[in-house]
Amino acid sequence: MLSYTSSQVLTVVRRAATINAALPATSIRSFATAKKELPWSRDPSKEYPLRKSFLHAEYLKRLEAPVIVVLQHNNLTVPEFIEARSQLKKAGVKLQTMRTGILRVAIKKTRYENLTPLLYGPVCFAYTEGAEAPNAITAILEVANKNKKLNVLGGKVENSLANIEDLALISKLPSLDQLRSELLGTLDHPGRTIHNMLNRHPQSLLQALSQHEKNLSGESS
Repeated sequence: MLSYTSSQVLTVVRRAATINAALPATSIRSFATAKKELPWSRDPSKEYPLRKSFLHAEYLKRLEAPVIVVLQHNNLTVPEFIEARSQLKKAGVKLQTMRTGILRVAIKKTRYENLTPLLYGPVCFAYTEGAEAPNAITAILEVANKNKKLNVLGGKVENSLANIEDLALISKLPSLDQLRSELLGTLDHPGRTIHNMLNRHPQSLLQALSQHEKNLSGESS
């Protein structure tokens, strides 16, 4: 069995006291109440990298929509937002809130970068992937006019930027179906006119043709 002198024991105790004084408190209470991040804890700045990457890619895809109107929503309640989205859905328009910080980064060095001045504060996109531009913009402007918490800032139609005045003008254009109907009516008008004339005066037409035939016979004789 090893034996220690009193001086050796005193030296060991002093060294242990010196080491303990240099170490931070590691009691259960100190761990539970510590405000600083522990060395092995997760970095808060990297908590949602996948979410940000997902939104970045989604926003770039969203900008490919043919019609986008940028709206600022000021103190819009959840029920009000749901109501606006429901009204727009009937016209084939979708409404989505946007995280402008991520959106501004996403559009840098793209053809949509000129939208940046509109992307500050609480912003949402009203966009359509199928409805025609005049119909979609008309529905968006009507919903915004009914709800004063939704302010139209501008947008894009196809690959062109549009301010508020541009959007108002586009909303007044006839739809593609209307243009087709008018074009068909214009092309069909001469044919219908001839058809109506033939139906109204068949006897006169027969007499005219008969007289023309007699004239030709007289010339040949």
